Amino acid sequence: MSETRQSQISGLINQLNQVWVEIDNEMTELKKSHKVEVQTLEKKIDELQFENDTLNSKFQKINQQMEETLTKLKDLETEDKRDLDALKLLDIYLVLVGEVFNSGSHVRILFILHGEKEIYTLDELTKASGLRGLEVRQAVFDLRNAGLVEYNDDNQEVKLLSRFM
Repeated sequence: MSETRQSQISGLINQLNQVWVEIDNEMTELKKSHKVEVQTLEKKIDELQFENDTLNSKFQKINQQMEETLTKLKDLETEDKRDLDALKLLDIYLVLVGEVFNSGSHVRILFILHGEKEIYTLDELTKASGLRGLEVRQAVFDLRNAGLVEYNDDNQEVKLLSRFM
Protein backbone atom coordinates (compact mmCIF):
# COMPACT_ATOMS: atom_id res chain seq x y z
CA MET A 1 0.00 0.00 0.00
CA SER A 2 1.11 3.43 -0.66
CA GLU A 3 1.81 5.90 2.01
CA THR A 4 -0.98 8.26 0.89
CA ARG A 5 -3.48 5.42 1.09
CA GLN A 6 -2.34 4.59 4.60
CA SER A 7 -2.58 8.23 5.64
CA GLN A 8 -6.08 8.45 4.13
CA ILE A 9 -7.14 5.29 5.97
CA SER A 10 -5.59 6.62 9.18
CA GLY A 11 -7.46 9.91 8.68
CA LEU A 12 -10.73 8.06 8.16
CA ILE A 13 -10.12 5.93 11.22
CA ASN A 14 -9.42 9.08 13.25
CA GLN A 15 -12.63 10.67 11.96
CA LEU A 16 -14.59 7.52 12.81
CA ASN A 17 -13.09 7.53 16.30
CA GLN A 18 -14.09 11.19 16.75
CA VAL A 19 -17.65 10.46 15.57
CA TRP A 20 -17.76 7.47 17.91
CA VAL A 21 -16.66 9.66 20.85
CA GLU A 22 -19.30 12.28 19.95
CA ILE A 23 -21.99 9.59 19.74
CA ASP A 24 -20.88 8.18 23.09
CA ASN A 25 -21.00 11.67 24.68
CA GLU A 26 -24.49 12.29 23.29
CA MET A 27 -25.65 8.90 24.58
CA THR A 28 -24.32 9.76 28.04
CA GLU A 29 -26.17 13.10 27.99
CA LEU A 30 -29.38 11.42 26.80
CA LYS A 31 -29.13 8.85 29.58
CA LYS A 32 -28.70 11.63 32.15
CA SER A 33 -31.66 13.63 30.87
CA HIS A 34 -33.76 10.46 30.65
CA LYS A 35 -32.90 9.64 34.26
CA VAL A 36 -33.90 13.15 35.38
CA GLU A 37 -37.20 12.91 33.46
CA VAL A 38 -37.93 9.50 34.97
CA GLN A 39 -37.24 10.84 38.47
CA THR A 40 -39.50 13.84 37.84
CA LEU A 41 -42.30 11.60 36.58
CA GLU A 42 -41.88 9.23 39.54
CA LYS A 43 -42.12 12.19 41.92
CA LYS A 44 -45.25 13.41 40.12
CA ILE A 45 -46.76 9.91 40.35
CA ASP A 46 -46.05 9.86 44.10
CA GLU A 47 -47.70 13.28 44.52
CA LEU A 48 -50.74 12.20 42.52
CA GLN A 49 -50.98 8.97 44.50
CA PHE A 50 -50.87 10.94 47.76
CA GLU A 51 -53.57 13.31 46.48
CA ASN A 52 -55.66 10.34 45.34
CA ASP A 53 -55.31 8.69 48.76
CA THR A 54 -56.31 11.94 50.47
CA LEU A 55 -59.37 12.34 48.26
CA ASN A 56 -60.35 8.71 48.78
CA SER A 57 -60.08 9.20 52.53
CA LYS A 58 -62.31 12.28 52.38
CA PHE A 59 -64.77 10.44 50.16
CA GLN A 60 -64.92 7.54 52.63
CA LYS A 61 -65.53 9.98 55.49
CA ILE A 62 -68.36 11.67 53.58
CA ASN A 63 -69.77 8.28 52.64
CA GLN A 64 -69.71 7.20 56.29
CA GLN A 65 -71.43 10.43 57.36
CA MET A 66 -74.10 9.93 54.71
CA GLU A 67 -74.69 6.34 55.86
CA GLU A 68 -74.99 7.49 59.48
CA THR A 69 -77.41 10.23 58.47
CA LEU A 70 -79.50 7.83 56.40
CA THR A 71 -79.63 5.44 59.32
CA LYS A 72 -80.82 8.25 61.59
CA LEU A 73 -83.44 9.26 59.05
CA LYS A 74 -84.67 5.67 58.75
CA ASP A 75 -84.84 5.45 62.54
CA LEU A 76 -86.87 8.65 62.63
CA GLU A 77 -89.25 7.29 59.97
CA THR A 78 -89.97 4.23 62.09
CA GLU A 79 -90.83 6.34 65.15
CA ASP A 80 -94.38 7.42 65.72
CA LYS A 81 -95.00 10.57 63.67
CA ARG A 82 -96.26 12.41 66.78
CA ASP A 83 -92.93 11.77 68.49
CA LEU A 84 -90.89 13.20 65.66
CA ASP A 85 -88.91 16.13 66.95
CA ALA A 86 -88.55 18.77 64.24
CA LEU A 87 -85.35 20.06 65.83
CA LYS A 88 -83.68 16.64 65.46
CA LEU A 89 -84.57 16.61 61.80
CA LEU A 90 -83.32 20.16 61.40
CA ASP A 91 -80.04 19.17 63.09
CA ILE A 92 -79.60 16.36 60.59
CA TYR A 93 -80.21 18.69 57.67
CA LEU A 94 -77.78 21.23 59.09
CA VAL A 95 -75.10 18.55 59.37
CA LEU A 96 -75.79 17.45 55.81
CA VAL A 97 -75.76 20.97 54.45
CA GLY A 98 -72.87 22.33 56.49
CA GLU A 99 -70.45 19.45 56.80
CA VAL A 100 -71.21 16.91 54.12
CA PHE A 101 -72.04 19.22 51.24
CA ASN A 102 -69.86 22.13 52.44
CA SER A 103 -72.62 24.66 51.82
CA GLY A 104 -72.35 26.64 55.03
CA SER A 105 -71.88 29.79 52.98
CA HIS A 106 -75.20 29.18 51.21
CA VAL A 107 -76.97 28.83 54.54
CA ARG A 108 -75.43 32.07 55.86
CA ILE A 109 -76.51 33.96 52.75
CA LEU A 110 -80.07 32.61 53.01
CA PHE A 111 -80.29 33.62 56.68
CA ILE A 112 -79.12 37.14 55.85
CA LEU A 113 -81.56 37.40 52.94
CA HIS A 114 -84.39 36.57 55.36
CA GLY A 115 -83.52 39.75 57.25
CA GLU A 116 -85.29 43.10 57.30
CA LYS A 117 -84.37 44.26 53.81
CA GLU A 118 -85.86 42.92 50.62
CA ILE A 119 -82.77 43.53 48.43
CA TYR A 120 -79.11 43.23 49.43
CA THR A 121 -75.95 44.05 47.48
CA LEU A 122 -73.03 41.64 47.20
CA ASP A 123 -70.95 43.99 49.38
CA GLU A 124 -73.59 43.95 52.11
CA LEU A 125 -73.78 40.16 51.99
CA THR A 126 -69.98 39.89 52.13
CA LYS A 127 -69.75 42.17 55.18
CA ALA A 128 -72.68 40.58 56.98
CA SER A 129 -71.61 36.98 56.35
CA GLY A 130 -67.93 37.34 57.14
CA LEU A 131 -67.14 35.33 53.99
CA ARG A 132 -64.78 36.24 51.17
CA GLY A 133 -66.31 38.04 48.21
CA LEU A 134 -65.67 35.11 45.87
CA GLU A 135 -67.45 32.71 48.24
CA VAL A 136 -70.45 35.04 48.47
CA ARG A 137 -70.62 35.46 44.70
CA GLN A 138 -70.43 31.67 44.16
CA ALA A 139 -73.11 31.02 46.79
CA VAL A 140 -75.39 33.66 45.23
CA PHE A 141 -74.93 32.12 41.78
CA ASP A 142 -75.69 28.65 43.17
CA LEU A 143 -78.81 29.96 44.92
CA ARG A 144 -79.87 31.75 41.72
CA ASN A 145 -79.41 28.56 39.71
CA ALA A 146 -81.55 26.73 42.27
CA GLY A 147 -84.31 29.31 41.79
CA LEU A 148 -84.13 30.68 45.34
CA VAL A 149 -82.85 34.19 44.60
CA GLU A 150 -82.86 36.72 41.82
CA TYR A 151 -79.55 38.39 40.98
CA ASN A 152 -79.11 41.61 39.02
CA ASP A 153 -75.62 41.60 37.51
CA ASP A 154 -75.69 45.31 36.62
CA ASN A 155 -76.01 46.63 40.17
CA GLN A 156 -75.03 43.39 41.96
CA GLU A 157 -78.26 43.18 43.92
CA VAL A 158 -79.72 39.98 45.34
CA LYS A 159 -83.40 39.44 46.10
CA LEU A 160 -84.89 36.44 47.89
CA LEU A 161 -87.68 35.04 45.70
CA SER A 162 -89.76 33.44 48.45
CA ARG A 163 -89.40 33.49 52.21
CA PHE A 164 -89.62 30.12 53.86
CA MET A 165 -88.65 31.15 57.37
